[in-house]
Formats: sequence, structure tokens, C-alpha cells
Amino acid sequence: MIKKFSLLIVIILAFNSIASGLGISTEFNNIFIENLQIGGEYNIREIANLPLKVQNTGEEKVRIDIHPVVPQKEHLREGFEVIPSTEWIRLSKERFEVGPEEYAISDVIISIPDDEIYLGKKYQVNLWSCVSRIGAGAGMVSVTPGIEGSLLFSIAPVKTKEKIKPVDLSFEVEPEELYAVADSTCELIGIIEIKNISKRSRKYEISQEDINKANIRIKDGYEAAPEGMILSFVPAELKIRRRKKKSFNVYIEMPDREKYIDKKYMTLMEIKTAGKGISGRKFIKTYIEIREQESEKVRKK
Repeated sequence: MIKKFSLLIVIILAFNSIASGLGISTEFNNIFIENLQIGGEYNIREIANLPLKVQNTGEEKVRIDIHPVVPQKEHLREGFEVIPSTEWIRLSKERFEVGPEEYAISDVIISIPDDEIYLGKKYQVNLWSCVSRIGAGAGMVSVTPGIEGSLLFSIAPVKTKEKIKPVDLSFEVEPEELYAVADSTCELIGIIEIKNISKRSRKYEISQEDINKANIRIKDGYEAAPEGMILSFVPAELKIRRRKKKSFNVYIEMPDREKYIDKKYMTLMEIKTAGKGISGRKFIKTYIEIREQESEKVRKK
């Protein structure tokens, strides 16, 4: 009996770089695609409605170059190997002339050789985007604003011919990151809006993810949220019609709140949607500062 494996795509919001009055940004970072097949070719836009988009956030027209690179060892995610060859990754376009607030848009295509030595492997490749020229001048920029997003994927441990039905990850969340202050054992800390910008109704499941398991760098000044710090969501599942939006409330529960006072913690919210044989999710970075209640300050005085 052949065991079925599903594809999983993960996106973490958001990622940007700004230098010398220039800037570019992208959400195409920390993407994880699971259970690809050897001998297969996968266009991320086709299977997830997810092209690589790099925005020029500066005030000048610039040239943006994009190409796959081998990740440095210190940036290699735990459990992953460096991609055997960057030739496995192809972009539909690598060089763009981009005006202010406009986007460079390219398809990212993964081609895996039909060789059983790759079964069960997990690989990482990075996509480097940078400003290589400003305006219509011929000179190169001396300080190059650049961003390096990671693309991670695993190959199924067995070869199958099961077809997948694409999942549409074209939804937006507002805010993309949540900053909150909490001073009680259970309280509302935020409201998140999901906008379905796809062409069909979709179902979204909301949950909390352990930041340590997601291999995401913890922001300076913050700690990973302890197990006793729990996020809950109302509602925890939303069905949203095409071109429509809905919101959910985010609550924090921490029975042992006194232990966390005057500390800052980071955790993740996960928004997941699925198709047949493939699922995708976006992570929202969540930052929480724990403070004393006014009544506690009075008692201490």
C-alpha cells in the first residue's frame, strides 16, 4: 500500500531591507513546501497562486536583480541541507526596471531530478533580490539594498503519481504583525482581519504555533513565549467568500502571569488553508509585553 503525502506551504510575514534612501521589500521569505516528488517540476505561482513579488519602496526608479543563491551555513535552517544545485531553481524573469512603489514579479520554479537518492531529503535555497542600478544612469550603486529570503522544501520519501489540486494563498492579513501589551490573566490583545483576494470562497483555520519549531529568528529584546502563555481565537475558523473579508479576536491566557511581568515575548499565529493534497499557511509574528496591573503597583507602594 502506497502512503499518501500532502504538500504544505508556509509563509512568514514580513521581510524588508532599506539603505541609503533606497528600499525593497517582499513577503516571499521562509516559504516551506513539503512532499514534492522526484522528477517533478513545480511553479509556486501555479500550485499556490504565489509569485515572487519584490516592491521598490524607495522614491527612485531602480533596477532589481533576483537570483537563487546557496545559503550560508549560519543561515541554514535546522534539519535542512543546502540545495544540491541552484540549477534546480528557475525564475521566469531575473532583471527588472521598477518605479517607486511598483513591483518586480517573477515565477519561481522548482525542478527536481528523477533520482531516488533525493527521496526523503529536505533542502534550502535562498533567493537574493537587490538594487543594482538607480534611475537611468549607467553607474552602479555603491551600497546595494538587498534581501535574501529562504525557500525550503522536502521531497516525499516514496515516489507516487498522485495529482494535487492547487491551493490559493492569495489572502491578506491586517495587521501583518501584532504588538500587544497584557496585564491580566485573560484578555483581548488584538483583532486580525483576513481578506480573501482569490476567485473562490475559502476556509481558514487559525491556531498558535511554537516559534522554536518554526525556526524563526526571535527579535532582539524578546523571548520565545513559554508553554503557559496561550493564544486563543474567536472564531478559530472562518469561511470567507471571494473578495470579502472577516475578522477574528485574539485572546491571551496566562494563569501564572506574575512570572512574566516586565518581560517581552514572541510567538506566532498560524492561518491555514487547504486544497486536495496541498495546504498552505501564513504566520503572523506576535509580540507581547507583560505589565503590572495598577492595583499591583499600589500594593507594592
